[in-house]
Parts: sequence; C-alpha cells; structure tokens
Amino acid sequence: MFNFYELNLKNVNCWLRKEDKDNGITNYRKGEISLFKLYLSDFQSDEMVDVKNGKYYVDLITGRVILLCEDNDSFLMLPSYIKIKKEDLVESANVLGKASKILSSKNWKKRYMHIAEDVEYNNYFCNAIYNRELTDEISSTLVKEEIKKSLDNIKTKKLIKEQTK
Repeated sequence: MFNFYELNLKNVNCWLRKEDKDNGITNYRKGEISLFKLYLSDFQSDEMVDVKNGKYYVDLITGRVILLCEDNDSFLMLPSYIKIKKEDLVESANVLGKASKILSSKNWKKRYMHIAEDVEYNNYFCNAIYNRELTDEISSTLVKEEIKKSLDNIKTKKLIKEQTK
C-alpha cells in the first residue's frame, strides 16, 4: 500500500531558473519559492541504499526519486541539500487527483517540471558551481556541464570498482 504526500515548499530558499525572453538563456539565482507543492508517494526498491533516519519518495509528476533525511524538527532533501520543516510534509488522499490536473495542462506541467527540477536536482549542482566560482548568476550551460562532469565521475568510479574486483 502506497501513501501519498504533499510537500509544501513555501519559503524554501534555493537556486531557481530565470528565463530571459529575449535570448532564451536560463540563469539560476538564489530565491525563495512563494507557493509550490511537490506531490509524492512512498518509494521502495532493492536498488536503493538503506539510510538511517531517511525515507525515499518518488515525485508523481517528474518520476524523480528523492530522499528525505530526518533531523530533529526538519528534513534534509537529497540530492539537493535543501532543509524543509517536518510539518511541511503532509499525508494527503487527493494527491493523485492534483497530479492528474497538472499532467493534463501543458502550462502547469511545464511550470511544475521546472520548479521541481530546480528543487530536487539542480540546487546541488548550482551550489557546487557557486562554491567554486562565487557567482550569484549561473548559466544553464554551466549547470549542464557540472551534471555531465558528475555523471562521468560516477561512471569512472563504477568502472574502476568493477575492474578491481
């Protein structure tokens, strides 16, 4: 039996994309989300690493798996390293209906996908770039390069591990 949740991201501070209408360049800036909820379900898989004080969830719109690690009165969302108050994760019976409405609207789906990607994923890579470059504005190209570098590093580590067995 799956449980469904709404994760309220109101007042969460993270890197968010800003699209420039003139030339289409996407930049990331640290900002606060005014009103947004992620729609989640429990997620279990034999492939997942067991984490003490942590629980996996799948975003019903994006399909991305996130990990929420419990820490006193809050959760730490991984891989993005965003801190969220415990009371902002609420079990909800009507999540599937809300997810269905989002998926049926091209504009709502696009907006949800962008914000969710920034919150669930890109925040980590933007922080890595910020710590290295000390810039408040990051191009989407740089974020993509950072993601590719990270994936290449993971593949290399797996290959080395396989070859040294």
